[in-house]
Amino acid sequence: MKRLITVVVVLVTAAGLSACEKTEYVEQMDAGVQEDAGQDDAAPQCGPDTYPCPPYGTVPNTVMENLTFTGWVDENSDGDPLTDPYRTWGLDYFYQLGKAGQAKFLMLNASAGWCTVCRAETRTLNALQADYLDQGVRLAQILFEDNEYNPATKQFVQDWETTYKLTFPIGLDAAFKTGRYFDIAATPANFVIALRDMTVNGVPVKAMEMMTLMTGYSETELRALLDDFIANSE
Repeated sequence: MKRLITVVVVLVTAAGLSACEKTEYVEQMDAGVQEDAGQDDAAPQCGPDTYPCPPYGTVPNTVMENLTFTGWVDENSDGDPLTDPYRTWGLDYFYQLGKAGQAKFLMLNASAGWCTVCRAETRTLNALQADYLDQGVRLAQILFEDNEYNPATKQFVQDWETTYKLTFPIGLDAAFKTGRYFDIAATPANFVIALRDMTVNGVPVKAMEMMTLMTGYSETELRALLDDFIANSE
């Protein structure tokens, strides 16, 4: 069931781990390249050539901060992100695509292994990306917990990508940074984000502005949302 989130949800505990315990878990992981759970996402330099500067918000019609994750991006365009290096990537990657005129919107999906609805949605995402790629939509997925409600690991994300053979960026959110934006009980979350200055539905929007947040999953309603944003964007 879809719900549009218009309030800020602050999640302190999930699956028996406090925010501090989650951070310690991530810092102790031996996963090659680790996600820096203590990183301040707003800390990197900002500006017209890098990423929009603060203020940032957590509700629709506000600019999202430059959340960063570790994972894989299909930069060699072979349709398999795992053939690229495991590295840090963030929303600034998509902002640069917007600046270059290569994309208009990002749909960022936040999922977890224990979430059966997430798995059902994930099976449809390759087709969604293929259908909307030429219309300026880019997809990315992050995983914040595994099948047992533990913070996701590099291996879990790699196995997930292998299972679903995803063709777009996928990352690890073991510190649950995306939890600032939605209630964990409403997983999965789909963020639709404008990537550059434009007009949507006749209203000017700022670069990297969150246009909407859909929790739960309805492919029909999600496609209708994307169709509406595309039709009314300049």
